[in-house]
Amino acid sequence: MKTNKYIAVVSALLALCACEREFVKTQIADESKFVAPVVQPMSDVQVNANNNKVESVVFIWSPADFGVSTQIDYSVMAQTTVDGKEYSALLGSTSSTFLSLAKEDLNSLAVSDLSLPRNATSPMTVWVEAATSGLNAPSIKSSNTISFNVTTYDPPKSWVFFPGYYNSWGDNNDKEPWRVWEVEGGSGVFRTLVQLKEDADNTPGICPLKLYMDGAWLGGKDGYEATWDGWDYGDKDGNWGVPADEPINIIEFNKNKKTASRTHLAAGVGLIGSFAASGWSSDVKFQYDDQNNLWVIEEVALASGDEFLVHLNEAWDKFKYGGPLKASDAVPGGFDLVQGGDSANIPVTDGGTYKFILHANRTPMVLEMVKK
Repeated sequence: MKTNKYIAVVSALLALCACEREFVKTQIADESKFVAPVVQPMSDVQVNANNNKVESVVFIWSPADFGVSTQIDYSVMAQTTVDGKEYSALLGSTSSTFLSLAKEDLNSLAVSDLSLPRNATSPMTVWVEAATSGLNAPSIKSSNTISFNVTTYDPPKSWVFFPGYYNSWGDNNDKEPWRVWEVEGGSGVFRTLVQLKEDADNTPGICPLKLYMDGAWLGGKDGYEATWDGWDYGDKDGNWGVPADEPINIIEFNKNKKTASRTHLAAGVGLIGSFAASGWSSDVKFQYDDQNNLWVIEEVALASGDEFLVHLNEAWDKFKYGGPLKASDAVPGGFDLVQGGDSANIPVTDGGTYKFILHANRTPMVLEMVKK
């Protein structure tokens, strides 16, 4: 009997607590009483080779007020107008009332996401948006915007690694051929074309890979996510996964957004043209050299007057690569390829048997033709 009495008392107390929780709710003030942040003026910003890695730009604003005591998250937004078109981008987020942004990162966002010209001075407009954390309340935009000029810098291209089972993981991280170069200096976008490999012992059905940048291994558990379905296959190390039956891929990494994307090339990498018996009807396929990160065709017989193109996925749109050829600054003896609809057929002026070598770890891709 005494035990039943205790149970009844405890049940009543729990019910009372539950009722109390139902009535204790945070009330959001009327929106008309919200106080918007005010952004302090910013001086003009100049980014150059001497300061882009060592100096920062600091945005400061007064706190927003939603009428309740709660954490407030701030987003610093920027907008530009280039050739009559508006571009906007997130410069950064914080729960403080200031944001410090390295000049290198501001420059990267300016020339990539905001499309500002390089080595030029252009206007930029910035504002702050405030939002409550965990409460259903509308966001508040700062009561003012600030405008200032940004002088951008055209930095040299940097590089990262995409280690994976296909290149023996870290064994190749110190080898120059495995560097994946930026599409444009300061853009933070890196692109390469590789043939991945299944790790049948540890991840059957999956080709694992990861990012190696600035001395650190980075992946899903570090906030660097991939955009394709199935990339997170439960690997405890945070590796990205690609299906083993889709090995040939263009892999692209966006440093600013911390995302990786891929384009599967089911039909592979080929050479097409008027040479030999293939005509323009079928490709001669490149083979992937997984020791040197190259795409190679050992022998192609060409006659003077023949024409050809590099052909990805047997497609004729953005995956067509041709001329006019320009001598590569990156690969001695190589030629930069023009991608897409503006590319022209590459003419053969000196007939013979050639070895073709495609360097696909950089933009533009580089083609070598070695006469035998």
